[in-house]
Amino acid sequence: VGVSQWQPCKIYMITGFCCEHAIASATVDKEMAIHEQLKDQETCKQQFKNVFDALDVDGSGIISSVEFKAHFEDEEVQAWLCHLNISVNSALDMFDLLDDDGSGTVTVDEFVAGCMRMKGTAQTMDILKVHRDVKSLLDQLDVECKAARGTSFERRAG
Repeated sequence: VGVSQWQPCKIYMITGFCCEHAIASATVDKEMAIHEQLKDQETCKQQFKNVFDALDVDGSGIISSVEFKAHFEDEEVQAWLCHLNISVNSALDMFDLLDDDGSGTVTVDEFVAGCMRMKGTAQTMDILKVHRDVKSLLDQLDVECKAARGTSFERRAG
């Protein structure tokens, strides 16, 4: 076998080695990225717990709307929320969004979960879920109106 016939084999072997190395590196990079994302989520959750603790002055483990509003105007709390990518213009709006069960108080779990949902910008999937829920509610309302009056109300197609 001549030397010229071995040249393509060497090239294929080197290319194969490089591809294998690139694939292995990509797998490690992906695993590292996932690990970092999970670590960032845990860090963020801990920071939200710290904000909650700062708002929960009496240490009761819950925050009332009065307690929340009293500290929401604090520059340090505003800076903390801004640092964590929470952009809410009104303390009442934020409190209502955090108070999942409508109890008038927010627990640390409600606070952390709510802040995690509010963090960053709305995703297309979130907007589509809201659109679906609104459409479902309108459909239910239409059925109720038909049953109550024997007619349906008109609404725009969406």
